[in-house]
Amino acid sequence: MYPLIDMVTVSELEKSNVMKNGSILYENLRDPSPLVLYEFYFWNLENGEDYLSGNDEKLRFGQKGPYTYIEKYGRDQIEQENGEYEDSSYYAFRQTRMFTWSEEHSCADCFKHDKPVTANIVGNAVHGIVTNISRKRGWAERNVTIVCDKTATGPSTECEAALEEPASCEFLPNNPLLKECFPSNLEDWLMIIANDVFVRAGSKLYDDDKTVDEILFGFEDEIFKKLGENLAQRAQDATLLGEVFDELSEVFTDLTYGIFKPKNGTVEEPGAGWDHFKNRNGNGQNCLDGRTTCAYRVNEILEWEGKTDLSPWYGEEKINYCNKIEGTDGQSIYTDTRKEDTLTFFISDLCRSIYMIPGDVTVNLEGDGYKIPSVVWYGPPDVFWTKSRPEHRCFCSPNLPEGWCENYDGLHMMDQCQMGAPAVATGKFFLK
Repeated sequence: MYPLIDMVTVSELEKSNVMKNGSILYENLRDPSPLVLYEFYFWNLENGEDYLSGNDEKLRFGQKGPYTYIEKYGRDQIEQENGEYEDSSYYAFRQTRMFTWSEEHSCADCFKHDKPVTANIVGNAVHGIVTNISRKRGWAERNVTIVCDKTATGPSTECEAALEEPASCEFLPNNPLLKECFPSNLEDWLMIIANDVFVRAGSKLYDDDKTVDEILFGFEDEIFKKLGENLAQRAQDATLLGEVFDELSEVFTDLTYGIFKPKNGTVEEPGAGWDHFKNRNGNGQNCLDGRTTCAYRVNEILEWEGKTDLSPWYGEEKINYCNKIEGTDGQSIYTDTRKEDTLTFFISDLCRSIYMIPGDVTVNLEGDGYKIPSVVWYGPPDVFWTKSRPEHRCFCSPNLPEGWCENYDGLHMMDQCQMGAPAVATGKFFLK
């Protein structure tokens, strides 16, 4: 919530909103005072056993929450372009984040050690991680031929990946047992291997042994380790795909997974996913929207993690609506913000920028009876719409069911941000 003050001159803005060490703005940048409440809701599976046994035809879920954590932002490693404000057009920093459980702000019967019954998190995470790495490395387009025993009806882990693009089975090694050939791609073959580990481990379709705190901020699982061992053995035996198996083995062998684990940390133990920004500090004359002075554009994001745009979401063009990095990091707004403006914030948790629209509110000051007309910015219902907002469809993950984005509004799949795991975000109004 940001009360607006109109009677401010350009020169006053330029004096009070610089990134010079010792200024108010610099100190607020280094140690932002507002705390952010993160509220998490879980859909608890209520009839898993009855569904698997055939007694129930449909799964039943109950929502529980909020499980609330207080997030404290900070910034360190602050650097000016040329060491001093006067000669710099940007400042760079690392954004730090720490999450602390808040029983006060959670529901009355919500505790961080609750164990919600959810879809098998490890199963989804493993397949998502393989998919994510595969597409980043180009493995999805890498063809292989799966060669199996002549009695096989389809590829399995008893088969092996042969030369990547043989002309026909006759070109394979002269082995009388290896008769059936199944053209495939490397990603599908890796999925078969991962699925085999799950089946052998007797994994269930749902998971009831992870706490809320573990799901969000990190857990280990024997299945990760078994998959890592399986891939390590394949790396030793493979003549063609050893480097692929070896890379995946390293990922899974010591993996501690959590939806928000990379973001959480302390100065002593930094979060692996802490963000690095390069922002405008007010100097320079290349502001995007052409307003009179760059002093009005303090904190505008110029780069995130060294990028001026995101790697492609799912549009045909690299630089498209969905891949823009724009606005601020959400900890500040432009000094020239006007009450009719739509604000844009880049949310690294979602790997995207979102917009917020203004609404009029009245702030009541406690104890003195004063009421101050103010403006609050909020995410509108259509921020995650795809059915009604076709321009948003470049956010649509290929892991969603076919036609999802054309038929539904309100869901943003964050798999690109979560190592390929099927995490989703919705607006206040959910699906329609």
